[in-house]
Amino acid sequence: MAKKRKKDTAHRVPPLSGIDKTIYAVLSVFLALGIFFLLLGWDWLHGRIAFREPGVVAYRAGLSYLFFLPLLLLIEIGGMIALICLWGGKQPIFGNKKVRYGVYPWKTDLFPMFGPQWEKVRRSASERRFRGKLRRLLLGAIVAFLLLLPLGLFERDCLQEDYTIVEYDMLNRPSAPAAVSDCVRLTVSSIRRTGRYVTSGWDYGFTLYTADGTSFAFSSRDFDLSLGGHKGCLQQMLEIKAMFSQEQITTEGTDRISDLIESCGLNDEETALLQELFRQ
Repeated sequence: MAKKRKKDTAHRVPPLSGIDKTIYAVLSVFLALGIFFLLLGWDWLHGRIAFREPGVVAYRAGLSYLFFLPLLLLIEIGGMIALICLWGGKQPIFGNKKVRYGVYPWKTDLFPMFGPQWEKVRRSASERRFRGKLRRLLLGAIVAFLLLLPLGLFERDCLQEDYTIVEYDMLNRPSAPAAVSDCVRLTVSSIRRTGRYVTSGWDYGFTLYTADGTSFAFSSRDFDLSLGGHKGCLQQMLEIKAMFSQEQITTEGTDRISDLIESCGLNDEETALLQELFRQ
């Protein structure tokens, strides 16, 4: 019986210290919130680039915006896998003072990452080769995804204060301005916040259609609301609406006006402008 009890207790994983548990818990919170803050930072950078051009009142990022996703997914998924393996395997970080690591009844090859014995851990040749390949693979993926990032910074449609639209490609090269007044149709609509918008709710916006079928869509979130807030944004949209005849204008989502007022936090004056925007 004594031999059986000794066998059952040998090579056990020592318990984590309170400090190590706290560190893992904090890292898990940062990892969970990381995608939110990274997306906010990416969105903020796009806005800084777009609005630094003189005369830009609104912008809509192109599909190259998504070049950021591979790096984001690598960080999030890689971090999640590493955290699950380390925390789940009870890998000590600074260690537990009550534990004599490497000594019976604890595992003989498990030591704190910031302990003096960490570098003395013996690993098999196959494990060393696997770790080396994994490091090279991760490094190559990070470098490749970092090289993609600049291609996702510049593609966008910009609405100018003279009511022309300029398209920028992935190399930040502008196209010839297209006049809003040359568009043949306008659709005013309520828009559900999706994608880069984390908070739920509704926005208002419009879509312009050219004679060749090209469309340009802008929502209230695409405008620089630091210049005049929703009042200035709605006034600009109403000026664009005034360029079209009643036959050229369609409205969608008029039943969401109350939701728009609540989501955007509009006051009485802004509410009146919003109702005028959706009036057919």
